[in-house]
Amino acid sequence: MDNKTLWISPDALGHNLAEIRKALRPGTRLWLNLKANAYGHDATLVASIVGNDARYLAVAQASEGLELKASNDRLPVVVYNPPVEPEPEFFAARLQPVIYDMGQARHYHDFLKSKGLERYPVHIQLDTGMHRSGLLTGQNSDLLDFFRGQSILEPRSIFSHLAAADDPGEDDFTRAQIRLFDKLSRPWKVVYPGLLQHLANTAGIFRFPESHFDMVRPGISLYGYHTLPADAAPGLRPVASLRARITQVREIDAGESVGYNRTYRAPSPRRIALVPVGYADGIRRLASERGLYVRCDAYRCPIVGRVSMDLITVDATGTDVRPGDWVEIFGRDPRVEVWAGALQTIPYEILTDVHPRVPRILRHWD
Repeated sequence: MDNKTLWISPDALGHNLAEIRKALRPGTRLWLNLKANAYGHDATLVASIVGNDARYLAVAQASEGLELKASNDRLPVVVYNPPVEPEPEFFAARLQPVIYDMGQARHYHDFLKSKGLERYPVHIQLDTGMHRSGLLTGQNSDLLDFFRGQSILEPRSIFSHLAAADDPGEDDFTRAQIRLFDKLSRPWKVVYPGLLQHLANTAGIFRFPESHFDMVRPGISLYGYHTLPADAAPGLRPVASLRARITQVREIDAGESVGYNRTYRAPSPRRIALVPVGYADGIRRLASERGLYVRCDAYRCPIVGRVSMDLITVDATGTDVRPGDWVEIFGRDPRVEVWAGALQTIPYEILTDVHPRVPRILRHWD
């Protein structure tokens, strides 16, 4: 119905999962990151495709977890940033919180005890040097002692996060993180033999096999991208393609302008096509006059004029495009990396910028 959509390829998703598994030892489990609406791809759609391949699904906040549980209750869902104040709805949905310090652990323990709940599954996060979130090294023994003396909270996994595994210049730091994580998590494994250790993100998966432990946490690689050096790059395929249908084509004369503030003036007679996506859909206003283009069949049509709220204008001079034709804003061509480079950012940000008002559909496009 709408003139724009984000096509999600189940084939590409399956291919990327296979590429990830090729890098792992047999039996290594998968914890799949579906936070930020599966990096903009639609968490419910992605979960419906990959669910059988995962041990855990993970999101950033409780509302994401509740939405995912409502559509897919087959797998446990972990919440990285659970509510500061424990909420009954969170536990009624059996969402599993990450525990990252002693005060939070006590708070959750007391709340669950007051509700008569025992052996509630949680996941322990350690800080091994990123200093963003997680239990500080000096608190490790104290928290383990606390867990050992109670039966309300039951740890299912213990993990940390690599800060710079994609940067060869930081490899010594990464290896130090791996060693520290192993040292800190071993005492937990003694008390809880079934506890799963996990550390590797996308870069860890493909560059540091010693970081794999019991489970790995692919994020951006699941969706077809990475920030790895060329010698470690896996053969991933983009999962999402943002498309829209041309709504109007018009001719303008030399010297006439297009869009707000007249930032583009035609050097000669031009054919201009209107594409109904704009900054309300996640196409940043900064994309104006940055050399970016959209593709319609064999044609690359440059974006001209200012990106507005609901529209971009492209130069279709010399083409036979017409209203109703689909254009690709990003996907196969141009790839998301082209947009990220032009806007001086990373593919993650381009993907997660796509607004929820853009419908997501499963489509074999790649």
